[in-house]
Amino acid sequence: MSTPCAADDFDHEDTRLVVVFADMAGFTTYTETYGDHQAAQLATSFAGIATSVLGPSDEVIKTLGDAVMVTSGSASAATEYLRRLRGATARIPGFPLLRAAMSEGQLVKRGGDVFGATVNTAARLVAAAGPGQVIADRAAISGVGNVEDIALTPLGFLPLRNIDSPVEAFLVELDPR
Repeated sequence: MSTPCAADDFDHEDTRLVVVFADMAGFTTYTETYGDHQAAQLATSFAGIATSVLGPSDEVIKTLGDAVMVTSGSASAATEYLRRLRGATARIPGFPLLRAAMSEGQLVKRGGDVFGATVNTAARLVAAAGPGQVIADRAAISGVGNVEDIALTPLGFLPLRNIDSPVEAFLVELDPR
């Protein structure tokens, strides 16, 4: 297969970060029940909340409908970001539960966006998460050892759409009791 452009032909930064995807569980049903305008307002509110709880190494890369994509400088920073995000949305009566995923690895930053296998893995892992769940890959969980009040449950190797090999995944419980 030929490539449409040479990889060396563009201004970019190669970096290692944690990619976080978070979305609202049941958003399609919410849209069907309350209509497009109400759903758009909820998605806009969620994007604002996601931005308001950023930590020093966190950056909102983009919003995609009812989802946000954030990068964090470390897995522990990403975990704390998700804890703040969940806490902020949980204080709003009737706010949908969140689903989230974290993947750590190399990526390409260009023009305010990020690209690469790490991004793809995080996007696919969030689709595997249930309401209220956070799923992380092996690389991400290796960096959360210093985070208090979390529990990790191995989920095995998950086959993910358009990812060649199954990904070792873990359920991250942010406040186990």
